[in-house]
Amino acid sequence: MNAPPRWPLHPAPGELESLSSWLARIAGLYGLPVRELLGPNLGVIAEIPDYLDEDPPPALLPAVAHASGVPLARLKAMTLPGWVPWLFDSFPMPESDGEETFYTYVRQHSVLLAPGEATRFEVTRRRAWRGPWIPETRMTRSCPLCTAEPEPRRAWVWDLPLTVGCTIHRRRLLSREELLGVQLAGSDVVGAPLPEPLATLENYTHQALTTGAVALPGRRIHAGVWFRLLRTLLDELSLSSAALRKGSARTLAQVWETAELTPRAGMSIWQPYERLPWSRQEDLLTAAAVALDLAAHRRLRPGGTLAALLIPPASGQVYPGDEPRRARARWPEIKHLRRPAEFRELIAELERAVRADPNTARQVLGFLVHHDPSPANLDRERKMLIRTSGIPPDFVRTRAETEALLALHGYEPDEIARVLTEFAQQAALSGPHGPAADLFIPEDLVQLRARLEQ
Repeated sequence: MNAPPRWPLHPAPGELESLSSWLARIAGLYGLPVRELLGPNLGVIAEIPDYLDEDPPPALLPAVAHASGVPLARLKAMTLPGWVPWLFDSFPMPESDGEETFYTYVRQHSVLLAPGEATRFEVTRRRAWRGPWIPETRMTRSCPLCTAEPEPRRAWVWDLPLTVGCTIHRRRLLSREELLGVQLAGSDVVGAPLPEPLATLENYTHQALTTGAVALPGRRIHAGVWFRLLRTLLDELSLSSAALRKGSARTLAQVWETAELTPRAGMSIWQPYERLPWSRQEDLLTAAAVALDLAAHRRLRPGGTLAALLIPPASGQVYPGDEPRRARARWPEIKHLRRPAEFRELIAELERAVRADPNTARQVLGFLVHHDPSPANLDRERKMLIRTSGIPPDFVRTRAETEALLALHGYEPDEIARVLTEFAQQAALSGPHGPAADLFIPEDLVQLRARLEQ
């Protein structure tokens, strides 16, 4: 008997839910073990491993996509290999690439320290290193609120030392031992709320995991930049101040003193973050949150190559907001534009229009970069227009931002690139052209997703 073309019951995956968690929920609906659901039922001949989130068989994901209707790219994003190259450079990382990966991922840039100030270590001299964010042994933490829902679910990110809490419920994740202790004590199992500034750090990570970008005080950055920035910051906080410049040593001491934690999380001999016990990893994440908070409030001066991302830009002209008005705007006639008052009114009306209408915002930005459509000028003029005129950033998404957002929704990168190119070419024939054709408004995103679903 052939496997059915589509499972009759297949609930949608939850936000950040792991592949193994979602398949366990589906198997529970049919009263089957996961192996039976995926093997004889699905027609997958390969052996089904116990932990699907790290190494799913190549034939499994296409078969599950066919049976459930969930896009293949969405299923890949529910596994650790699916987060290459955003979270990982490669997965699994070849053991021979350990040194090169460490110094590319962790030490290529700096945050608090001056470039090149960190002492060089032989990361894999005595023990293997599996790569950034991969612990030596799998973590068994869980969110009591997620697992107490009618359909309990697990997030793949809980298995990594990337967050202290559940980024959805904003509460601390509990280990099996902690969970058992709370249950034996007869207390409500909810997890402690995350305090500031740790909650802000976790929010940045949640933005990276769910939107593909992070809005830092200095600027908006890609998720891949955020993961590397955070890992670099954790590394710098683990260093001994004895080999650093006096100014850098004072900076690290200020962070640990403000966090009210033992410097270096109590380490006496340096080890990569991934080899540390969770208690020390949690202290380092807390100290990283404190460092970001101090930089955001200008109470600390980071000296690294990525320092500008942490500090709010200097104060400048900011759009103060529209005055309430109900009358429809009256555009002045061209012949009156020589009058200063009429010209100022036209500019004011145009500013109101770009804040209310995405199409107008796109046309204005396209006009501003017409003579210099380079990416650098487009980025500069876009930021200026957002800051001075109050345009919502999603009114004029760039192509790169749109690609990242669609990829996060589970669509294939090649398909996204093809559809975006076709869409921009068609738009140039009947609508915006030139640089404006590569700016996307909210209405475009709806149409793009509809085309990708076909």
